[in-house]
Amino acid sequence: MTTDFHITEMLSKESSTELGDLRRTHRLSKLIQAIALNPEASFPSLFQTKGELEAVYRLIGNSSITWNQIQSGHYQQTKSRCTLSDTVLALHDTTNIHFKLHDSDVLRDQMVKVSSRKQGFKWHVTLAVAHSDIPTPLGLLTSQPFVSKTQLEQLNDKETNHFWRSQQGVYANEFQRWIDAVEQVRVGTQQSDFEVIHVMDRESDCFTLMKNLTSNQDRFVLRLSNQKRIIYDEESHHPLKVFEALKNVSFQDKLEVKLGFRTPFRSTKDVAKHPQRKSRKAILSLRAKSVLLKDPKDQLFQAKDSIRINVVEILEQNPPKSEKGIHWILWTTEPIDCFEDLLNIAEIYRRRWVIEDFFKAIKSGCKVEEKQFRSAHSILNCLSVLSIVAWWLLGVRAMTRSDLDIDWRLVITPLAFKLLKTSVPHYKWQDVSTLDDVLVAIAMLGGYLKKKEVEPPGWLTLIRGLQTLVQRVEGARLYAEIMGVSDES
Repeated sequence: MTTDFHITEMLSKESSTELGDLRRTHRLSKLIQAIALNPEASFPSLFQTKGELEAVYRLIGNSSITWNQIQSGHYQQTKSRCTLSDTVLALHDTTNIHFKLHDSDVLRDQMVKVSSRKQGFKWHVTLAVAHSDIPTPLGLLTSQPFVSKTQLEQLNDKETNHFWRSQQGVYANEFQRWIDAVEQVRVGTQQSDFEVIHVMDRESDCFTLMKNLTSNQDRFVLRLSNQKRIIYDEESHHPLKVFEALKNVSFQDKLEVKLGFRTPFRSTKDVAKHPQRKSRKAILSLRAKSVLLKDPKDQLFQAKDSIRINVVEILEQNPPKSEKGIHWILWTTEPIDCFEDLLNIAEIYRRRWVIEDFFKAIKSGCKVEEKQFRSAHSILNCLSVLSIVAWWLLGVRAMTRSDLDIDWRLVITPLAFKLLKTSVPHYKWQDVSTLDDVLVAIAMLGGYLKKKEVEPPGWLTLIRGLQTLVQRVEGARLYAEIMGVSDES
């Protein structure tokens, strides 16, 4: 493992101490740091000696090591980072982890089929993000891989059934995952000095969950999935649909936001859910109202069985003709007394997209769905390792958007710095270079074009640039060894 990139040393603290052996903890630390420098690479590419590769496979496949144990150190470090913020956003969401099957493939052990060509499972995650000017990802608070009870019954395999039940990964009602994750966050942060705001997308829109949150005085921002959801109208004392209740409320001031580009090169399902669009600015109008949300089970519709909640509508009233405009309706416990309150709620929900980037980092950056492990146990252990790397990728990106005046020597060695300056000669290097200079230059190696009014580099260009720099450093060291000279000269 090269030591030219001190920026990966922050990952050494994420290694679990619950693996039963200090050597395992050390090996896990080295594995995480090696993947961070080249997350797209296969394990045989990262570890070229037979001994190193076998040690990694033994660690990942060890039956006495679980995915929860691997993540435990990261969970603790996440909570420690959260204490640096007054308020933390707990972003909840679920993604599919699927592995393609080909004609010659043998089914992987303890895995359920999700289609004729795929095996896999779902993964529910809670990602902590600082509620500040820069939404810095702080790490995972919870995660839970799971399959449906129906899938297991269709498979009719005792070993697979036993495995997923031992992971607490079987849901008769998959909605339970939202409540379980909230409870885990609540228990894990109840003695902390920071406030938590739960942020969820439309799939979480359920009276039972909101009843659970409000009963425990939790703060949250959830997106409405159905505008026809019924509330109790306190003026007429009759049931009313949400969109009808908002009709008589005036929109307040407007908010200008920048909408990101959406590529058309996605699955049909993803494109249907989130249509392609160009990057553009949007003018959003906001309005809000305090309501009593009806319990769907309450046939008599009594106010005492409802919950007090705020509903906020965010609407792009004049979108381009070729594109669908933004329209969010949010449930929240956050105050709505003034326009600044509504801006805060809008910003909270907009930061939910950080968890989408996290899933992209896992799948596109770390190539989790291309790993060749043959059992669910090994795949879950590998996923836990890659989840730590994915958080780190997003964290490095956040560094390029901060105002931290950190010297480059805390990030890379003098040799790596020399090679970086040589590789990016057209960058306007300062007399005293900083972390930001180094990271932007690394991103430029990965294809980033630094121009005015251009977004800071993303994690993908950063990691591609880092891979290029790693290769050049290793080449320089090999050349120095062959020539018999100092690699720092």
